[in-house]
Amino acid sequence: MIKVAVIGAGILGEVHAQAVSEGVHEELVAVCDLNPVRAETIAKQYQIHAYTDYHEMLKQEEIDAVIVATPDFAAEPVIACLQSEKHVLMEKPLATTLPDAKRIREEKNKHPGLCCMVNYTNRWSPPFAKAKEMIQSGKMGGGYILAYSY
Repeated sequence: MIKVAVIGAGILGEVHAQAVSEGVHEELVAVCDLNPVRAETIAKQYQIHAYTDYHEMLKQEEIDAVIVATPDFAAEPVIACLQSEKHVLMEKPLATTLPDAKRIREEKNKHPGLCCMVNYTNRWSPPFAKAKEMIQSGKMGGGYILAYSY
């Protein structure tokens, strides 16, 4: 079993917690959020540990991988997870500044055995997939956009 923690207990953090809890090869073990009520709500629902400090969670819990679902500007949790030798799946975007993106890349390069990836869920979201299909088929793009209703 892959032991997974979630940092960020907002909407996407809740979605990830549910997905992990329903998996057959992973076990949700902890959740962290600056808002203790959010963290405790998810922790109670899945009978896991709640934290408000991800550094403490990374020290205390036996974790293989961490899903980081924090606000876009927060690169620090990703870097801390890599420094703690944890695999990371982060919500998009990778970073909101080039220096933060470089810091994440540099830290990842120090740990070649770790997976660190961005969750690009919109690739499979029906409206985005349809837009891509329309662009590729020539029905949309090339200087014009055709109206399309679902």
